[in-house]
Amino acid sequence: RAEDWRTPWPGWTRTKYEAKAMAEGRNPVYLTFVRAPH
Repeated sequence: RAEDWRTPWPGWTRTKYEAKAMAEGRNPVYLTFVRAPH
């Protein structure tokens, strides 16, 4: 679902880099990575 990566998770703290990108018209993407076992 597109909303999964377009919406920040609960408790997300907005960064100055995110605010700058949004002010310039760029949309942020929120990804979560899981380390693969080795």
